[in-house]
Amino acid sequence: MKSIIKHFRRWNIWRKKSLNGCIHKLFVLFRITRSPTFELIMLPEELDEIRSKVERRVQETAALPINWDEVRAELERRLQNGKTD
Repeated sequence: MKSIIKHFRRWNIWRKKSLNGCIHKLFVLFRITRSPTFELIMLPEELDEIRSKVERRVQETAALPINWDEVRAELERRLQNGKTD
């Protein structure tokens, strides 16, 4: 039942932004046909979950100590070898 409710909520968001015809929208609602743009729609709680994971990861990586001497030496080595990636 939860997946039906999620599908309808996702479809309702997609329906408001989609330029497709009404028949195609109904077919997508009843899962008769698929739409690539429908697959891209995310619910607000899904977006919040992704944002929190990204923020947590940024905080974790920001807390790591960086040895700038090693970074500078690596960059100089790459420049001498002609690598710029």
